[in-house]
Amino acid sequence: VAIALYALAGALAFVLVVSPFLQARCPPLARKVSLPLWEPTSLSTVLLTPLSASIATLWFVERRRAWALRDLFSAFIAIYMVRELRFRDAYCTAFLIALEFFYDIFWVLASPFIL
Repeated sequence: VAIALYALAGALAFVLVVSPFLQARCPPLARKVSLPLWEPTSLSTVLLTPLSASIATLWFVERRRAWALRDLFSAFIAIYMVRELRFRDAYCTAFLIALEFFYDIFWVLASPFIL
């Protein structure tokens, strides 16, 4: 279950980080489109969603060998979290950075046994 949630979070973070970048580089991709059973969203999000889902599926199937995709998803999750979280003081920020450091060490050492 945790592996599937990680793949979903990585795919979602990929779309949410890359979509604004594409919209800034190519303004027609910022146009809102309406799809059935989906609220109006940008064209870049519509185009990136199947791509990110296929990358997540590829990683899920080949996760023992696809370490680069795992690193890519982790980077997009980290970028998204840094972009979205805003803290009032430096103490809280420093504490969370220290936690992220130990979290990274945990995954580097433990992921071969878990995944």
